Amino acid sequence: MSKVVRSDFVVLSTFRDVGFTGKQSLMYFLSLEACCMTKQSGFTLIELIAVIVILGILAATALPRFIDMSDAAEQATVDGIAGNMGSAMALNYAAAVATNAGVTGGTTHMPVTDCDDVGGVLVGGIPTGYTVGSVALTNLGDTAVCTVTQTASSRTANFQGFGAP
Repeated sequence: MSKVVRSDFVVLSTFRDVGFTGKQSLMYFLSLEACCMTKQSGFTLIELIAVIVILGILAATALPRFIDMSDAAEQATVDGIAGNMGSAMALNYAAAVATNAGVTGGTTHMPVTDCDDVGGVLVGGIPTGYTVGSVALTNLGDTAVCTVTQTASSRTANFQGFGAP
Protein backbone atom coordinates (compact mmCIF):
# COMPACT_ATOMS: atom_id res chain seq x y z
CA MET A 1 0.00 0.00 0.00
CA SER A 2 1.42 3.37 -0.92
CA LYS A 3 0.56 6.50 0.98
CA VAL A 4 0.59 9.94 -0.65
CA VAL A 5 0.59 12.87 1.79
CA ARG A 6 -0.26 16.48 0.96
CA SER A 7 -0.64 19.45 3.23
CA ASP A 8 -4.41 19.63 2.87
CA PHE A 9 -5.48 15.99 2.51
CA VAL A 10 -4.31 12.40 2.64
CA VAL A 11 -5.07 9.94 -0.10
CA LEU A 12 -4.69 6.26 0.53
CA SER A 13 -4.73 4.16 -2.55
CA THR A 14 -3.65 0.76 -3.44
CA PHE A 15 -2.01 1.39 -6.74
CA ARG A 16 -0.49 -2.10 -6.82
CA ASP A 17 -3.87 -3.76 -6.39
CA VAL A 18 -5.30 -2.07 -9.49
CA GLY A 19 -2.16 -2.54 -11.52
CA PHE A 20 -0.92 1.09 -11.72
CA THR A 21 2.78 1.69 -11.88
CA GLY A 22 4.95 4.82 -12.07
CA LYS A 23 3.39 7.33 -14.43
CA GLN A 24 -0.03 5.75 -14.25
CA SER A 25 -0.23 6.10 -10.47
CA LEU A 26 0.82 9.79 -10.71
CA MET A 27 -1.81 10.46 -13.37
CA TYR A 28 -4.45 8.78 -11.21
CA PHE A 29 -3.43 10.94 -8.25
CA LEU A 30 -3.60 14.14 -10.32
CA SER A 31 -7.02 13.21 -11.65
CA LEU A 32 -8.22 12.69 -8.07
CA GLU A 33 -6.85 16.12 -7.13
CA ALA A 34 -8.58 17.81 -10.10
CA CYS A 35 -11.83 15.99 -9.40
CA CYS A 36 -12.12 16.31 -5.67
CA MET A 37 -10.14 19.43 -4.71
CA THR A 38 -12.37 22.27 -5.88
CA LYS A 39 -11.54 25.56 -4.22
CA GLN A 40 -14.39 27.79 -3.11
CA SER A 41 -14.22 31.47 -3.90
CA GLY A 42 -16.22 34.44 -2.65
CA PHE A 43 -16.33 36.97 0.13
CA THR A 44 -16.26 36.17 3.80
CA LEU A 45 -18.94 37.41 6.14
CA ILE A 46 -16.53 39.85 7.77
CA GLU A 47 -15.63 41.39 4.41
CA LEU A 48 -19.30 41.87 3.57
CA ILE A 49 -20.03 43.45 6.95
CA ALA A 50 -17.07 45.84 6.53
CA VAL A 51 -18.39 46.97 3.14
CA ILE A 52 -21.88 47.53 4.55
CA VAL A 53 -20.50 49.57 7.46
CA ILE A 54 -18.42 51.74 5.11
CA LEU A 55 -21.44 52.35 2.86
CA GLY A 56 -23.51 53.28 5.92
CA ILE A 57 -20.93 55.81 7.06
CA LEU A 58 -20.76 57.36 3.58
CA ALA A 59 -24.55 57.61 3.40
CA ALA A 60 -24.75 59.21 6.85
CA THR A 61 -22.25 61.91 5.91
CA ALA A 62 -23.62 62.57 2.41
CA LEU A 63 -27.35 62.76 3.23
CA PRO A 64 -27.26 66.10 5.10
CA ARG A 65 -25.35 67.67 2.22
CA PHE A 66 -28.05 66.63 -0.25
CA ILE A 67 -30.75 68.08 2.00
CA ASP A 68 -28.87 71.39 2.08
CA MET A 69 -28.60 71.28 -1.71
CA SER A 70 -32.37 71.02 -2.11
CA ASP A 71 -32.83 74.22 -0.08
CA ALA A 72 -30.28 76.00 -2.24
CA ALA A 73 -31.99 74.69 -5.38
CA GLU A 74 -35.36 76.07 -4.26
CA GLN A 75 -33.82 79.48 -3.60
CA ALA A 76 -32.06 79.40 -6.98
CA THR A 77 -35.41 78.71 -8.64
CA VAL A 78 -36.99 81.74 -7.01
CA ASP A 79 -33.95 83.87 -7.93
CA GLY A 80 -34.17 82.69 -11.56
CA ILE A 81 -37.84 83.54 -11.81
CA ALA A 82 -37.16 86.98 -10.31
CA GLY A 83 -34.41 87.53 -12.89
CA ASN A 84 -36.78 86.62 -15.71
CA MET A 85 -39.39 89.02 -14.36
CA GLY A 86 -36.85 91.83 -14.12
CA SER A 87 -35.70 91.22 -17.70
CA ALA A 88 -39.29 91.21 -18.97
CA MET A 89 -39.98 94.51 -17.18
CA ALA A 90 -36.80 96.09 -18.61
CA LEU A 91 -37.62 95.00 -22.18
CA ASN A 92 -41.16 96.27 -21.82
CA TYR A 93 -39.86 99.60 -20.51
CA ALA A 94 -37.48 99.85 -23.49
CA ALA A 95 -40.40 99.22 -25.87
CA ALA A 96 -42.43 101.95 -24.08
CA VAL A 97 -39.56 104.45 -24.36
CA ALA A 98 -39.15 103.64 -28.06
CA THR A 99 -42.88 104.08 -28.66
CA ASN A 100 -42.91 107.43 -26.82
CA ALA A 101 -39.92 108.56 -28.90
CA GLY A 102 -41.90 107.95 -32.09
CA VAL A 103 -40.18 104.73 -33.21
CA THR A 104 -42.60 102.68 -35.25
CA GLY A 105 -42.54 99.08 -36.39
CA GLY A 106 -41.02 97.77 -33.18
CA THR A 107 -42.48 95.71 -30.41
CA THR A 108 -45.40 97.34 -28.67
CA HIS A 109 -45.30 97.55 -24.91
CA MET A 110 -47.84 96.28 -22.42
CA PRO A 111 -49.07 98.82 -19.86
CA VAL A 112 -47.38 98.28 -16.48
CA THR A 113 -48.50 100.42 -13.55
CA ASP A 114 -47.77 97.96 -10.73
CA CYS A 115 -45.25 95.24 -9.98
CA ASP A 116 -47.91 92.56 -10.18
CA ASP A 117 -48.56 93.55 -13.82
CA VAL A 118 -45.38 91.61 -14.71
CA GLY A 119 -47.57 88.63 -15.61
CA GLY A 120 -48.69 90.51 -18.73
CA VAL A 121 -45.15 91.08 -20.02
CA LEU A 122 -43.67 87.73 -18.99
CA VAL A 123 -44.14 85.00 -21.59
CA GLY A 124 -46.41 82.42 -20.00
CA GLY A 125 -47.36 84.77 -17.17
CA ILE A 126 -46.43 84.37 -13.53
CA PRO A 127 -45.58 80.69 -12.88
CA THR A 128 -47.99 78.64 -10.79
CA GLY A 129 -47.09 78.73 -7.11
CA TYR A 130 -45.58 82.24 -7.17
CA THR A 131 -46.99 85.65 -6.27
CA VAL A 132 -45.68 89.18 -6.87
CA GLY A 133 -46.10 91.94 -4.32
CA SER A 134 -48.04 95.04 -5.32
CA VAL A 135 -45.94 98.24 -5.68
CA ALA A 136 -47.22 101.18 -7.71
CA LEU A 137 -45.34 102.25 -10.88
CA THR A 138 -47.55 105.10 -12.09
CA ASN A 139 -45.29 107.03 -14.50
CA LEU A 140 -43.04 106.01 -17.37
CA GLY A 141 -39.62 105.30 -15.91
CA ASP A 142 -40.75 104.88 -12.30
CA THR A 143 -38.69 102.15 -10.64
CA ALA A 144 -39.36 100.05 -7.59
CA VAL A 145 -38.00 96.94 -5.95
CA CYS A 146 -40.58 94.22 -6.57
CA THR A 147 -40.73 90.97 -4.62
CA VAL A 148 -41.67 87.53 -5.93
CA THR A 149 -42.65 84.87 -3.36
CA GLN A 150 -42.85 81.12 -3.74
CA THR A 151 -46.09 80.28 -1.96
CA ALA A 152 -45.13 76.73 -0.90
CA SER A 153 -41.93 77.68 0.95
CA SER A 154 -42.32 81.46 1.44
CA ARG A 155 -38.94 82.00 -0.24
CA THR A 156 -38.57 85.45 -1.77
CA ALA A 157 -36.41 87.24 -4.31
CA ASN A 158 -36.36 90.82 -5.55
CA PHE A 159 -36.26 92.30 -9.06
CA GLN A 160 -36.31 95.81 -10.50
CA GLY A 161 -39.70 96.96 -11.76
CA PHE A 162 -40.11 99.72 -14.39
CA GLY A 163 -43.28 101.73 -14.93
CA ALA A 164 -44.58 101.76 -18.50
CA PRO A 165 -48.18 103.05 -18.50
